[in-house]
Amino acid sequence: MTALAVNVLDNRMNEENMLNNLIQTARHWVSKLCGPILKASLLTMACLLSPISHAQQKPFFVAFALFGPHPALQSQVDGFKDRMTKSGYVEGKNIRYVQQDVAFNPALISQLLNVIEAMGPDMIVTMNTPVAQAAKTVIKNKNIPFLFSGLGDPVLAKLVPSRTQGGEQMTGTSNKNDYVATFKFMGRLIPTLKTIGMPFNPGDDGDVSAVETAEAAAKQLGYQIRKVAVDSSSDIGPRVQSLRGSDAIFLIPSNLLQPAVPAVAAAANQISVPLVTVNSQTVKQRVALASFGVDWERIGGKTADMAIEIMGGKRTSQIPVYWPVATDHIASFNAELLKKSNLQVPAEFKDCKCVFE
Repeated sequence: MTALAVNVLDNRMNEENMLNNLIQTARHWVSKLCGPILKASLLTMACLLSPISHAQQKPFFVAFALFGPHPALQSQVDGFKDRMTKSGYVEGKNIRYVQQDVAFNPALISQLLNVIEAMGPDMIVTMNTPVAQAAKTVIKNKNIPFLFSGLGDPVLAKLVPSRTQGGEQMTGTSNKNDYVATFKFMGRLIPTLKTIGMPFNPGDDGDVSAVETAEAAAKQLGYQIRKVAVDSSSDIGPRVQSLRGSDAIFLIPSNLLQPAVPAVAAAANQISVPLVTVNSQTVKQRVALASFGVDWERIGGKTADMAIEIMGGKRTSQIPVYWPVATDHIASFNAELLKKSNLQVPAEFKDCKCVFE
């Protein structure tokens, strides 16, 4: 091979090596610069093409139907929402709520329920016996599950077939006090306790059931119940005053009477009979001497537990009614009213942090 041929061959080999080096360098920089862009593009395409992306999921819609604005009812709503949040259902993200009431006007219940149904909720939560009873007939969409929260006796109200079985479209929680525990509490608070006055609404199934249960519990403990029927809010004053001579008045969680606690308290004060309620708010407001009742927020949380079960695929008929147990109750005392009545906080509640000034 001539010297000229050898030089030509060497030059070509050098050119090929330089070209290969350039190609390798180019590949390196293309991969480094364009790789993240390509990955981001592929991720974006995957999100856009996904048929069930998180952004497309519709929040679960819960509608609350209340009889009226009241601290006990609002506590249940708050307890419900709190339990849902702790279970991963965050308002504004994967769940939304609407809350409506009829300002304690029974004539507006059907209208309220029609409005709520038109909103298209995934679930309706009612918080009073009359509202829950109306929901069974007014709501036409039989695919919407109902939950009642804090009802006195849903069996007596014919909302469910039995204490241990939910209905075809409805189940929920009771707010029925453990009356044996309640009257034991009152006996420790008022050592001279013998007779207990109890106003109630005879037209409310929950009230009737509460009185019947209370009478049985009182008999078991040797106390006497003096019940008086109150048919309307205008009758509260004279009917409560007819309980003069009772050792105490216990106010049950009545749809008629709870919103009118100040009127009940005023009448009880006129006859010098201490008032015990189921709602600690009445104690904080210096309306009642003491309270012993279910923890409303806790009951709302129990209702939320049922909602989660239904959202998971259970039918209402598979979920029995929840009935409060002793640990679901809380006590509270008003220090000023205790002093006026010459009474003391029972020893077992000395450190309860439930005495309000």
